[in-house]
Amino acid sequence: MSRIYDVIVIGAGPGGMGCAAQLAKLGMKTLVIDKNPRVGGLMQRYTKQGYTFDFGVMAGLPGSEGRWEALFKKLDIPHKYKVVMLPMEMAYRDPKTRQWRHWVNDWSDALNPESIFDLLGCTPEEKQQALVAATKMWEINQDPNKLAALEETTLQEFVEEMDFPWPVASQIYMFSNGGVIHARELVAASEAVPIYLKFREGIAYPLGGFGRLSEILGERCKELGVEFLMKTRVDKINIKGTKVTGVSVKGGEEFESPIVVSDAGIQATVLKLVGEKYFDKSYVSWVKQLIPSMGFTRCNYILSKPVLKYGFYQIFSDESWWDVKRYNDAREGIVPGDVTISIVVNSNYDPSLAPPGKQIMQVGSNASSNPKDPHIKLIWDRTDELVAEVYPEILPYLESKEGYIGPAEASARSRDSAVPGQGGEICGTAQVVGQVGKHKPKAQSPVAGLFYVGVDAEGGPYMCSEQAVDSALKVAPKVYQYHLKRQSAYWPR
Repeated sequence: MSRIYDVIVIGAGPGGMGCAAQLAKLGMKTLVIDKNPRVGGLMQRYTKQGYTFDFGVMAGLPGSEGRWEALFKKLDIPHKYKVVMLPMEMAYRDPKTRQWRHWVNDWSDALNPESIFDLLGCTPEEKQQALVAATKMWEINQDPNKLAALEETTLQEFVEEMDFPWPVASQIYMFSNGGVIHARELVAASEAVPIYLKFREGIAYPLGGFGRLSEILGERCKELGVEFLMKTRVDKINIKGTKVTGVSVKGGEEFESPIVVSDAGIQATVLKLVGEKYFDKSYVSWVKQLIPSMGFTRCNYILSKPVLKYGFYQIFSDESWWDVKRYNDAREGIVPGDVTISIVVNSNYDPSLAPPGKQIMQVGSNASSNPKDPHIKLIWDRTDELVAEVYPEILPYLESKEGYIGPAEASARSRDSAVPGQGGEICGTAQVVGQVGKHKPKAQSPVAGLFYVGVDAEGGPYMCSEQAVDSALKVAPKVYQYHLKRQSAYWPR
């Protein structure tokens, strides 16, 4: 391998690889370094006994006009973006009868908000009230200025201001946990509204699983000349004076570059890989105060025969979604009676992911972002109980459960913990009021030549990996411009 590059990218997640591929296509000599044996970060897949399992990411692709699709077009491989849409089913516990009501959405009337009102048990008056509120929300979403004005407004404040009736408000709050991965009192309405409305249009799943998208991106990187150094941990981003000079990896080996792009998370980058002494105290303090998203925990159910027939299932109640209090309670081991559960039936979307006649489904729920949280098993247990209660028909055919994953496993594959209690977040940091939009961390750090990419940096209102890819699409041109400026005769030597 060479020891000198135009740019070094730390992290082979969607943001890091998306940025690396664009820079290599523009002619920059690019190296990607990652601590994992395979690319993808939280978007990896693995095979076992004829099954193909996703690691980490379960859902998050819109039915159309997504950022992954835009990236693949940018990299001249639009034909490799292949997704499937299937109907979804929502199960909602009636707050009065305590029974579960079910509603199937085939997306044919996805933009009609009335389609979910019966599931939520809305009265005629509440339906009319919700229609008025939903219309105002849709109109705001069409106006970029009005949407940007909501950067300082929490989702809870917005929902109350729009006067949504409680059943619909509860469903929107539930979505904030899974769509923006945060609590209603912290989520910015400017982020939650467009994500919510986009996913009302449809939820898609990639052929081969989410990990296959990462693999395709990695393959394209190599075709464009990107070099990879896997199973290698970056110990230090090297600085001389006020400028980046490269990186040192575990074992002492050094690679030189005037530009380093970090997909390792802004907190880990500043506090661990660079060090506080290279930044103003106010900047370090700001970085430490970036709020992490919630974590997510899940496992795979393996069934001896296909039982569930749709692609995506959502189980929730008015008590299942987490506000700040419920989230803090869960961190202390107090788990509510209900938890919000997402189920993706992978083998319905793509039968090749399971042996013939079998079925696999990913079952997940929110968790804390603390990699050392000792209470994750409580959420697993409650999730298993609720799935059995809502869909008892799967129990006679449940052969095993595979691949339990929580914040510890997420941190091990993605971002190191740099602030106590953080690292296992599923959607990075800076997802809340005061840290999004114009307040979002900028791609270029105060250290010359050091850039951030991924969900922490400049990504727009998109869900999880879509936001990371959006960041890559925005950050790569800025890195390239910096590279061009360095070639200028006017650049200080």
